[in-house]
Amino acid sequence: YCFKKIGNPLKNKIFEITGNPEKGYEDVLYEICDNKNDRDYKSQNTRDSYLQIDFKNRSFRFKAIEIYNHSENGNSIKNFSIEGSEYGYTWVTIASFNDVDKWMTGPNEYCKGWFDNPPNGYYRFLKIKLNGTNTSGNYHLSLKRFELYGILK
Repeated sequence: YCFKKIGNPLKNKIFEITGNPEKGYEDVLYEICDNKNDRDYKSQNTRDSYLQIDFKNRSFRFKAIEIYNHSENGNSIKNFSIEGSEYGYTWVTIASFNDVDKWMTGPNEYCKGWFDNPPNGYYRFLKIKLNGTNTSGNYHLSLKRFELYGILK
């Protein structure tokens, strides 16, 4: 729906994304929210690898997420959390998702995490954080794209 109304929200400067990309993957951050993206993102091999979304002068209430697995074998996400922050310093865990590799068993598959009763709270910053290692036993946060669902105000 968002793409039909405003196009890619990242390219149209609705929000910004930062993270800890591995060298050679920095430019993929600008395409990671595009539903036509076919390139993979890969973070550095560091504990608590992340993607951080800054909604700039707005706030976001998280309701759901879809994460699309990368197109290579290995390095699939097992456990991750969504964290929120008002100022980008102190983080609150909004949701945790465990054993998602059971749903994303191969390249280009995805998992959905949603709530019947979503958590309250609006946040200027959201973070997708890898919890522990991935399926290859390292700390690369590897994915093709993600889609957030919620309320932007």
